[in-house]
Amino acid sequence: QQGKNTVYYSTMRVSSSSVVLLSLLSTVSAANNEKKKPLSKICTLDDPRLLNPWAVLPDEHRRREQEQQQTPVSSSSSRFRGSNNNNDNGRKDLDASQRRQLQDFEEEEVEALFSSEKQLESWDVIIVGAGPGGIAAAKTILDNNLGASVLMLERGPPLSEYIAKGYDDALMSGAATADPQFREDVEGTPIVVGTGVGGGTLHFGMQFIDQDGVADASARQGATANVKEEVAMFAEMTGATSYTDEDYFTISDIVGKTYLDLMDEINGTLSSEGIDLYRNKVYKTGTDINDQPRLLLGQLLENYANLEIRTGVTVTKVITKESIGPNTNFNAVRIERDGGDSDILYGSHIVLAAGALNSARLALNDGIATPTGTTEEDATPYIGPVWDHQGLVLTYFAPGTTFVSSDNATSGSDISPEYSTDLGLQVFADIEEVFPETDGFVALLSLPALTSQEDVDILKAGETWAGADPVGDGDAPMLSYVFDLGDFFTTSAGGHPGGDITSVVVENGYELGFVLDTLAPETHKSNKLGRVMRAGGRLIGIVGGSSTNSTTSIEFDYSTVDVAGESILGHLQTRPDHHRWQYYYTTAGESNMLITVSTTGELIEDDGRVYAGRALGPDTVDLPTLQQAGFEAIMEGIMKNHEVLTNLGYFTQVDVEAITDIETLVNTPGYLPTTYHYHGTLSATRLAPGFYAGDLSRMTFKWAGSTSVAAAAMGIQAGKEVLCQLSRNGCRLSSNTAVSFQRGGK
Repeated sequence: QQGKNTVYYSTMRVSSSSVVLLSLLSTVSAANNEKKKPLSKICTLDDPRLLNPWAVLPDEHRRREQEQQQTPVSSSSSRFRGSNNNNDNGRKDLDASQRRQLQDFEEEEVEALFSSEKQLESWDVIIVGAGPGGIAAAKTILDNNLGASVLMLERGPPLSEYIAKGYDDALMSGAATADPQFREDVEGTPIVVGTGVGGGTLHFGMQFIDQDGVADASARQGATANVKEEVAMFAEMTGATSYTDEDYFTISDIVGKTYLDLMDEINGTLSSEGIDLYRNKVYKTGTDINDQPRLLLGQLLENYANLEIRTGVTVTKVITKESIGPNTNFNAVRIERDGGDSDILYGSHIVLAAGALNSARLALNDGIATPTGTTEEDATPYIGPVWDHQGLVLTYFAPGTTFVSSDNATSGSDISPEYSTDLGLQVFADIEEVFPETDGFVALLSLPALTSQEDVDILKAGETWAGADPVGDGDAPMLSYVFDLGDFFTTSAGGHPGGDITSVVVENGYELGFVLDTLAPETHKSNKLGRVMRAGGRLIGIVGGSSTNSTTSIEFDYSTVDVAGESILGHLQTRPDHHRWQYYYTTAGESNMLITVSTTGELIEDDGRVYAGRALGPDTVDLPTLQQAGFEAIMEGIMKNHEVLTNLGYFTQVDVEAITDIETLVNTPGYLPTTYHYHGTLSATRLAPGFYAGDLSRMTFKWAGSTSVAAAAMGIQAGKEVLCQLSRNGCRLSSNTAVSFQRGGK
């Protein structure tokens, strides 16, 4: 029994004579029964949004039942199903299509693939990826068919490691976002994808956007775009909560007044122009402002007996039942574990939920999806489009904020040899002395004096820094360490995702730490040393000569304005009725700063592609490029909200009125060539029988907002399709579905 409101039924074949037992596994009160949507309502679908054209019809279902009656079954587990392949080891001569799909297999892997004994262990459903789509698909299936066996495969770490670092506290979101264990920054691109049980929800902005307005905007694109039902189901699954006026005033009267003044100004200035204020939920649970547990989607899957989650597993190939042979009932996946060994796993139904880019890559590489085209140069197959949003990050300082400069004269003799020469570090008199030492971009980072030779060697070698920033022992002085960052901060193509920020760093005395602390989003404040090293940083030495170094600090009167960034996550947003742009208000752990982001919305450029290849990178993904319409949408969002903020006395150091064209925008510090909202990659193709897209790749329409909730809605749709296949009554799709499929469904 998985929940008080659920009646579960399971069909179980108990002998080769095909006696079918309908088993009532748990019962509930009549009152609770009334609340539960029956499985038949989910599985009798006349729904054009569910686009799998191979849904089982009653006649086909009876044919499969007859075949399965001849199948020997192990009685030791409901997960074990027999194979009726009677050849030796299940092996047969490979035809041309099989040879193509299995061409990179070792001989022993091919033998294992066709092994009848190996196929005895299988699952009803294998889900590739444990992001919001995969988790929602699994929960949808398990809540409505307790007898279904589900295997979830995730390449990242288990949720327990995330919790062990304290990231189950919602207010630790900045540190969680910066932790490389739960994200992958794809080298040579601005692409970032999530890893771990929870996927992108482990490291992204915390707004939970399930507003009807966003779903309505997408539904205008056609019947297949109406996902309001699935969005509502996901909101009910999670129990995400929002902040209230009472929460603001619980912190302080100043906090309450600050937020109410901001919301009143937004409504007073923008509502007459058809621009709405959204008070979004956030990824937290509970209603106590003093205790904000982070909403962890992986916890939705606890205590399901028929669910197995394997982490540290990478799916390297997906294999159709046709490639295995006509006598098998299973599709398959090939996996590699972190230790390096590989295996083949079998499932009747396979849900691709590895994220829009990775799911498309798997489907394209392994012939699960038909390419949408080939390149003119070398006929490389590709699939697409890739839809995404672009935008600009702007930091606004509250009225009363001042920047104070101070001069710190540091003599080279003040740096004890134990912090420099004893550790093999060169001491420079000033930043000018460093320039001849490198052709790359130089930045300073103030840290407590390093005392470990091992740490210094790691930093000098440019290796990954896995730990937190050094905190010192209380007696160690703060020193200005100089790093060579190559050209990371000089380009948004293969370098810093926020664009060229060298001018900002130079204007602030090359103090990268100060820029990250005061001018960058919240996610940049935690683990600065780790960020520098991931950016290709290499420690050169220490700046601390006889020259005078100027440092800047911020002073602020907290009695006037307080956004309580240390206690309140960003949750406010503005959107126009036409949904061509979206504007986020968030906080950065400081009480005098609002970090704002203006991005494109429903109006998305669609020239992105995913190319055949075994890894994400600059050769396998083209993200959409910003066009004039997108530029105009971003700037409209900026100027409308800039008026609101300046009316309240907030100011930014960026001259927004000087951004008059695409080139200027792209070169403005804080430009985002991607907001990591990749979707639609499988919208123009079809998947092989038994395969389902269960993430943002399946979207056949452009989404107008942040995509975590949308990804879960897509997973719920995939879960419904799988339930149709698992249902004894089958699932007859309407004629509208067939038409939709011809337009590009899955």
